[in-house]
Parts: sequence; C-alpha cells; structure tokens
Amino acid sequence: AIHSVAHTSTSLYTWGKNEGQLGLMDSDSRSLDVQATPRRVAASLFKVPILSISAINSGTICLLANHTVCVFTNYGYNIVKFPLHEGFSNYHLRQSRFTTYDGTSNHISSITAGGDTITAISSRGDLFTVNVRKVESNPVSTSTTNPSKIKGALSHPQRVWSLRKGNWDGIKSVGVSENGS
Repeated sequence: AIHSVAHTSTSLYTWGKNEGQLGLMDSDSRSLDVQATPRRVAASLFKVPILSISAINSGTICLLANHTVCVFTNYGYNIVKFPLHEGFSNYHLRQSRFTTYDGTSNHISSITAGGDTITAISSRGDLFTVNVRKVESNPVSTSTTNPSKIKGALSHPQRVWSLRKGNWDGIKSVGVSENGS
C-alpha cells in the first residue's frame, strides 16, 4: 500500500513512502519521506541474481539465486536463517535400505508475504513464517550497514508445515492475505 518494488536479475528498485522498507542505505536517504521515482538500491548486497521479491508495508523481501532471503525493514536489512537442516546424525542410518533419505540440499525455493508475515517454502516442501515487527528508533541515527541494529525487527523463523510431521505432501505454493493469514 505504501511502496512498490521491481527487479532485474541483479538490481532492485524501490519507490514510494519511506518507512525504512525501501532498502535505501545512505544516510541522506534515511531522512527522505518519499522516493518519487524508482531508485536502484542495495547493489552491494546482490552478488548473485535475484529470483523473486515480495513487498509488504513494513518490508521488502528478496530471494536470491543462492537461496538467501534478505529483508529490508526498519532502515536496515537482515539475512533470514531458516532451520532447514534436520538430517540424520547417524551415518549408518543413511545407508540403510529401510531408510528413505533424500540427499539433495534443502533450500528456500519461494517467498511471498502479506500483512506483517513473510512465508518461505523449502525445496522439500516445508513452510516457514517470519513476522516483521516495528523497532522504535530514530531513522537518521540507525545504521543501515549493520544488521544487528535491527535484529529485533524479525521474529525467529517458524516451521508451520513439514513432511516429517506426518503430512503426506510438501507445500507447493502459499498465499498470504493482507492481515497475515
């Protein structure tokens, strides 16, 4: 409702009302109320192609080709670490003919968002949610180059669907409404 986002394979562009979600990294931009025209942002973060983006009032979410999820919010950015690896700890169990073990890498394959909720689907069909929270701070003095300054802006990722919990199929796609449901 307050900003727009577009991307090429290696560049992210944002415009609209600036409430810390535009990814503008220089100190002059933090005091900017509105970015009226599309502006290239955060070029230094994207050494790999951008696969997809999602925008919510409180954040801009990017999925990169190396399966990294980056969230711009509260005048900073954060890389989300999803709990993807729940593999076997015993090597011999992996080799058993009775064990069905998929040795492929589990990674985030898609993202979407609505309200203040970000969802991510893994390549094995797990569904995760992360909530964006408003961190009260002075935007002019907030560091955009240090993700620890906005650490409280994102909840810990929660796995809400998993094949390992008795579900028959993995998630293929998800939609999130404006209220986060």
